[in-house]
Amino acid sequence: MTFKQSCLIVEDSDVVRKVMRHTIEDLGFDVEEEADTTEALARCKKVLPDMVLLDWHIAGCQPIDFIPALRSLPMGRHVKILYVMTNNDPAEIGRAITAGADGYMFKPFLRVTLEAKITALLTRKRDPEDEALDYMTKPVRVALGAR
Repeated sequence: MTFKQSCLIVEDSDVVRKVMRHTIEDLGFDVEEEADTTEALARCKKVLPDMVLLDWHIAGCQPIDFIPALRSLPMGRHVKILYVMTNNDPAEIGRAITAGADGYMFKPFLRVTLEAKITALLTRKRDPEDEALDYMTKPVRVALGAR
């Protein structure tokens, strides 16, 4: 028995969710949707998805706060997060990446762009040090200057 990868779309626009859903399902994912980050986090606490597409401007807690909350869940650091935004503000991109997003994409987007971003996220290797270290010890090592 094979299991499909799962994706949670966190987006307040019905139209954008529908477009994303069709593309992601065509890539073989099981897709769930939430229109706000509070409900999305509650869903993730029950069943953690393999990937989250997160709108940058949405109801509920701030998306920048959602990312570390998701990362703090058991196995949450393994979820791929694609931050989807309508502006190209480098500061906002930096905040998203610093908060723990794996990548970003701008709206409006082409189907081929979404497919490429998802493929890149799924094939990108994590830093081996991240996998080898317990997350509880990494901040201590960084604080002491070791990497």
